[in-house]
Amino acid sequence: ADESARTILPMVINGYNDTYTVTSPVGSFPPNKGGFYDMSGNASEWCHDYYSAYTSTLTNIADPLGPSSGSHNVIRGSNWKDGSVTELRLSYRAYHKEARNNVGFRIARYP
Repeated sequence: ADESARTILPMVINGYNDTYTVTSPVGSFPPNKGGFYDMSGNASEWCHDYYSAYTSTLTNIADPLGPSSGSHNVIRGSNWKDGSVTELRLSYRAYHKEARNNVGFRIARYP
């Protein structure tokens, strides 16, 4: 979370302020080097995969799909509420069941 969220969150990133207390409107910031907008931060990404702790090593599996059923979906990436180094990583993963105001989704298609 940036300094603009200081009134609603206990932990913010000092010295950073995008002026949006919660989510920013789509396209508020320049695109990344690939020309894509809004691919990280702002809202974590709700994934179709169900959450499950891995019970074995997956050293030989590329891009594994999650289990076919479950009670919690995978949430990946950081969002406007995050303020710790762990949560701010692009590789950060969590899981959740209910809707939240800091989680969104992207339309994607498997090749």
